Amino acid sequence: MADNPVIGFSLGEPSCPVTPDSDLWKAALPTARTSGPGDSGDVTVGDYFQAAERFLKDHDFQVIKTAAVYLGGLSADPDDIRDINVCLVKHGRFYHPSKVSVRFEDDRSLVLALNLAFSPEGNDTASRECAALNALKGRVGDVPVVFGIKKREQLGRHLHSAFCVQWFEGFHEFHLTTDPEGLQRTVLWDTDFGHRYLTGDEVSLVYRRVARILTDSYNLFTCEQIQPWHHAAGDFVARTGEGTTDVRLITVRQYTSLFQECFEEPEDLAEAALIFLAGMAIRTRLDRADGVGEILWAGPSAIPATFQGFFESLADKAKESRAAETLVDMIRSMAGRMTEDDLLNYSRMIIASYNPQSPESPLIQRQLETHARECHQALGSLI
Repeated sequence: MADNPVIGFSLGEPSCPVTPDSDLWKAALPTARTSGPGDSGDVTVGDYFQAAERFLKDHDFQVIKTAAVYLGGLSADPDDIRDINVCLVKHGRFYHPSKVSVRFEDDRSLVLALNLAFSPEGNDTASRECAALNALKGRVGDVPVVFGIKKREQLGRHLHSAFCVQWFEGFHEFHLTTDPEGLQRTVLWDTDFGHRYLTGDEVSLVYRRVARILTDSYNLFTCEQIQPWHHAAGDFVARTGEGTTDVRLITVRQYTSLFQECFEEPEDLAEAALIFLAGMAIRTRLDRADGVGEILWAGPSAIPATFQGFFESLADKAKESRAAETLVDMIRSMAGRMTEDDLLNYSRMIIASYNPQSPESPLIQRQLETHARECHQALGSLI
């Protein structure tokens, strides 16, 4: 039995170790996903790994014990842990995520995701995200479960927050791209078997699953929803193979109502759900080329898939209570009566809520009338 589990650190992949003697240990931690170690900031890679180690060791490795019970249904004492590898894999606007691989003495293994935030904005977001994930726990599948959180802890000169969630093994980011022939495609960043283009059917299933997850999370009576979310940030990940396509949502920055006022009348709640759909239909078409390039607008096949995911979720919500069934019937009835102009007006309402300086706004404005027509066609085929 190992009294003190060995904790190793690596960058990018476990085969690239980093130690306190490495030059990279002293390099600045990147502050954006497009930068590399040493590019900017006053937090070092070593600061990051020290904070990660401290978090994992807290309370006799409590976060690992909690995760082992939840994911494997088995107890795990610290003496059972053989070794741990913390692999820093990504840099985002708010967090720096690591893949934490745990091996036990009995050859069991566990893989977790550890998010660390060092900026004031990241610290605030971490607190909101954990509250949102806990609010969705047990109600919505396909979102992470929080196994432990530490808020605004001082370590040296830096205030940081950390939280640990599930790592969705085999799932990868996907993004719009342009192939050598100049055609828009969706590429899956498969780090296990190599990047590849998704087929048309796989792309449709991805958008359908994205809409299903977001609508499952939407509260018909309080109008609470997951927001904001972005394909460009890699918020959703996908796994394909054996004739199936699965999607998971890996981050929930906030879970709040779409509206400042509370609605009580069924007609108002039904219209709110359709506004939610209109917003989702716009946002799901936005991405950046290969995740970091110019803003791109997904092709029309995204719309019927998105609408299908929305109505599939509504069908399940209708089974929850008589009130939900009545409201879902009203939503479907109102959707069936919507004209192309109604959809265009809803879309304009959504765009009006965007920051005028948002880089997406000019692209959306150019596409809006065609988008409304495509949404109306999709509704006509489903209602």
